[in-house]
Amino acid sequence: MKRAMSFVLLFASAACQRGASEETAPPVVSVRVAKAETGTIAQPIELVGTITTRHEAAVSSKVSGQIAQMPLLKNRRVRAGDVLAQIEARDLAAQRAEAEAAVATAKEAIAPAEAALENARRTWERRQGLYAKGGISKKDLESSQLDVANAQGALKTAHSKVAEAVHHLGSLDAQLSYAAVRAPFDGIVTEQFAYQGDFAASGVRLLTIADASSVIVKAPLSAGAAALVHPGDAAAVMPDDLPGTVLQSAVSLVGRSADPQSRAVEIWVTLPNPNGQLRPNSAARLTIDSSATRGAVIVPTPAVTLDASNASGGTVMIVDAQSVAHEVHVTVGVHDNQRTQITSGLRGGETVVIEGNYGLPDKTKVTIAQ
Repeated sequence: MKRAMSFVLLFASAACQRGASEETAPPVVSVRVAKAETGTIAQPIELVGTITTRHEAAVSSKVSGQIAQMPLLKNRRVRAGDVLAQIEARDLAAQRAEAEAAVATAKEAIAPAEAALENARRTWERRQGLYAKGGISKKDLESSQLDVANAQGALKTAHSKVAEAVHHLGSLDAQLSYAAVRAPFDGIVTEQFAYQGDFAASGVRLLTIADASSVIVKAPLSAGAAALVHPGDAAAVMPDDLPGTVLQSAVSLVGRSADPQSRAVEIWVTLPNPNGQLRPNSAARLTIDSSATRGAVIVPTPAVTLDASNASGGTVMIVDAQSVAHEVHVTVGVHDNQRTQITSGLRGGETVVIEGNYGLPDKTKVTIAQ
């Protein structure tokens, strides 16, 4: 009986020692990791902009009159030179007919004037010979010379009248050509303010045409933030009319002056629009990568635990070769939802914990989850 009791006591003592050993064994935590890399990172700036056309023109008539022909053109694609409206111009047509007749009449006077000049010259040449032989007086010779001068003047006047009549005819032709209102370039009619039968006053807008083959997304940005943006910075455009669509481009212009009211600087991003899918005057969200830093140490953003939501300092858990996690204090730079720049604390190449790092004690044994 004593031997049995001793065996039970020994077994219980061994069990207690094993339990105590298991309680003091350090826990092993499963984590996911990534490498701290060296590369280029930029601070994203998010804006809301408006899509505008690159070229837009207000089309008006250069002559006044009733609109004789003008179809419904709004939203229609037109080509440069297409007739958009025809202005009634019967009065101009009548004036042109009169001017054409005046040109013909003026030209009819050229031949008689040329013949008169030729006769006057021959007479003068003949009288020069007679005067040399003493057959006529000097007064007769001078009279013949005056006839030549008068004939030259008459011919010159006839030519001037022809030129004046032709100029007047050309002016009327130009005015008649203005009666046909044409598209100045390829584009889409975005607005129509007059219709067939309306009276078109000279210089009053009839249509608005926009070239939507390329568009500009314009967005306001504070002057301080604009100092960090430069032409050529990468930009992502997300049109509100096309959910899920992200168009990649670059900043094409940074305004050199600020709006006097809002103090904002305008940023332009140009986008091709060959299919017309981007609608002018609609909204779009922009993300601009500004202040790009090359050779930066970059870690996935979940690897960093900030001291506060707006702090520039925090901690990163790195895993050594023995699979032990160590807490490292770091300073962060630019960042977004996916990547964060580490300006101090890491040199690049470290294995950092990206999942399971929250509340992870320093020097904890870890196992890396695949």
